[in-house]
Amino acid sequence: MRKAIPVAILNEALAKLAIQVAQGDPQAVALTIKHCIPAPMAEPVAGGVQERAIEARIYELTQMQAEIAELRKKLEERNA
Repeated sequence: MRKAIPVAILNEALAKLAIQVAQGDPQAVALTIKHCIPAPMAEPVAGGVQERAIEARIYELTQMQAEIAELRKKLEERNA
């Protein structure tokens, strides 16, 4: 388990980092970007896991839609 960094130390470190970034220190700039900007998501691959998951969900929703339509039809017949 990691211990929390005291706020005063964290603030001091961030202030020093800000100065280094303002001075154009390449390592400070890279560190700031790495930790402040999320990494881009990988593009989905044709036939990959993401595509198969989406297709499975579409199939599931289509089946549910058909089941709901059948239930509505039965309900209408019963109430007629």
